[in-house]
Parts: sequence; C-alpha cells; structure tokens
Amino acid sequence: LREEISTLLNEASSEMEVEVSMEHYEIASRLHELAEVKERTYTDNSVVLKLLVHHRNIARVERLLSNAV
Repeated sequence: LREEISTLLNEASSEMEVEVSMEHYEIASRLHELAEVKERTYTDNSVVLKLLVHHRNIARVERLLSNAV
C-alpha cells in the first residue's frame, strides 16, 4: 500500500531544482509550503533546493520564482 501511495504521489508531482539567492529568503520559505523539499544545499550567496512539486502548485512555484530574478 505504501508503494502504491508513493507511486501515485510521484505521478502527480514533478521534480524541480531551483537556486534562490539568500536575499530572497522569503521565497525559499514559501517554497517549503508549496512543495516537498527533498534536498537543500547552501552556497555562499544562495540555497539550491530539490523540490517535489504537486502539479496543482507548479504555476504558483513558477510565479514565485519569477519574483526572485
């Protein structure tokens, strides 16, 4: 049953890798609410997040990231 649930969740989601500047910490925080953060790596000036985003949230995540440019 757990494997079936995991499979269904993965089919309804997409993986994304994004880099967010430290000056946009509020965007990184919001990404934690919109997606499952699978991994995070910190650099000197940014954080790289590997996300699992449900399809219904992809547009929200993309809009949010467009504000980080």
